[in-house]
Amino acid sequence: MADSRLRGLAALESVQNYKMPGIFCPVRANYKKHRRAGDTMKTRNKSTAQQINLLFLQQAQQFNRGKWGRARCQATLTGTCTLSNQEELRRQFAKEVSRMLASEGLLVLGRGMVQKQMPYLTEEEAAYMGSVVVSCFHDASGNTLGSLSDEIYRRMADCMARGGTFSIQGFIRFRLKDYTAKMQASLDGAVEHMLSCYEQEVYVEGLKEVLSQRETMGEGVWITFFHQGSLVLKDDLGRRIALTPSEEQKARAYGLTEEDLVLCCLMALNPAIIHLKDSPGVLYAGFYSVLKGVFGDRVIEAPRHS
Repeated sequence: MADSRLRGLAALESVQNYKMPGIFCPVRANYKKHRRAGDTMKTRNKSTAQQINLLFLQQAQQFNRGKWGRARCQATLTGTCTLSNQEELRRQFAKEVSRMLASEGLLVLGRGMVQKQMPYLTEEEAAYMGSVVVSCFHDASGNTLGSLSDEIYRRMADCMARGGTFSIQGFIRFRLKDYTAKMQASLDGAVEHMLSCYEQEVYVEGLKEVLSQRETMGEGVWITFFHQGSLVLKDDLGRRIALTPSEEQKARAYGLTEEDLVLCCLMALNPAIIHLKDSPGVLYAGFYSVLKGVFGDRVIEAPRHS
């Protein structure tokens, strides 16, 4: 029995490499590399600015063609605009531009942030991630499209109050700095979540590959979860299954957790059924996810029994 447990520990040690970034997780390797390198995609960043400038120009042209006639809100491809001297026209123009920024503009900015940090993504992937960033930003801020547009309008109307020349790039850089910072935080959170899911998926696949080379034990085992952060593995007769002291010492030296030690035993035994005596709860959500991923339908939640 001790030999089989030791083989299980060795098997678990062998698949620890599946967690190593840069070997089986090129996404993380590239992500960190480009984060260190800083702005390595200047052409794409320039393209983002050009897209914003073009949206701004189109908005100005549409505004001038509308019921306002020649409103003298003349924009250029550089993202600047000469404003009308009429206060009512400036307010109306600010309202139109704020709607554009709250909808299309934020999506362009989100996609640009994604392309800057993860230039190895395709255009479609970057566009999807950009929409995720904007959605996370809205959720974190608690803003609706309408309330966001109103807030941008308030800031923009203040900038346009005295007329003269207005720069859309300067407005985004200085007056929407808090928004872009929140979007960056949303992007970082989305990327970390994506990497975590990717690494666990590869890790689970590695364990399943090792397990496929072992015979299944006919007996079942029971796992009991405790709220203080520990868990116990027993056989059908109620006897505790654990590593020997020397094996556990070796496992601890590798930095394995309590859940990893139980997983060592399960990998060695390869039981036919794994009964969960109690609900894993939030505390063991990650461990439960790995168990279900590796052992599948063999994991069964059972009612409490003595």
